[in-house]
Amino acid sequence: MARRARQPDVRAELRAFSALVLDRAQADPTQQPGRYLVDWHRRLAARLETLPRHPRTNRELLEGALRLHRIHRGLPDPLRDGPPGPVAIGTAAHEAKSDSVLPRASSA
Repeated sequence: MARRARQPDVRAELRAFSALVLDRAQADPTQQPGRYLVDWHRRLAARLETLPRHPRTNRELLEGALRLHRIHRGLPDPLRDGPPGPVAIGTAAHEAKSDSVLPRASSA
């Protein structure tokens, strides 16, 4: 009988994916992401039962990874539910929102 490969925990896989994407986005945010990373993003989105983004740059792929983190945590999907509204500082929602802040690269 053939043994079926066990899928890794989605949380662990999402963390590994995000770490790799963050590394690529820091190295060159405007570069087109590699095919392997885009495919991995699609597979993770499917596991979370949502539609993937179609990133053109490493920065957009990182934003997509952060979106998947929000969905996995049960937070609103900014693409489906619109941008989040104001959040009271010191609440769990504020902590979750502050985790997903990505500073913009300077244009100097």
